[in-house]
Amino acid sequence: MNGVRSKDLVAVVGLGVSVWLYFAYGWKPALGAFAAVWLVMMVVSISETKVPGASGSSDQPVRAAVVDYRPAWEKAADVEARSPLANPEDERSAQELVSLLAARDSERIREIGKQLDADGGHERMVRVCLRVKHLGGDASALERRYWDGIGAWQG
Repeated sequence: MNGVRSKDLVAVVGLGVSVWLYFAYGWKPALGAFAAVWLVMMVVSISETKVPGASGSSDQPVRAAVVDYRPAWEKAADVEARSPLANPEDERSAQELVSLLAARDSERIREIGKQLDADGGHERMVRVCLRVKHLGGDASALERRYWDGIGAWQG
């Protein structure tokens, strides 16, 4: 609209309608129209607000900032877990855990968790759990239900 903002256009038209309603029907309809125009102006104003950091377009979705507080080793383990693990024993454990989680074999799941903790500790358990997640297993249940209380693991 070559320099005319939507909000300005709504204000001018709304004011004209309010004045016409005042002279034609009285102050109550004019006040109602004025309130409706004010509300529309606020909505238009919000929709025209630019998002800081957005590249010129207001159609870009606003995204919340995500802060990852995990330690560096856990972030690296998450990246590593997106492909088969370097340790074949850990990869086999992760694949077995996916099947066991589907079958809900809590006894064997806890047994594997204790073995991983005994031979590699918390970091090894995290690495295998992340691999289970990337294989499509229910890593949330593994963390919160089955491995809670094993070693340093707190679900």
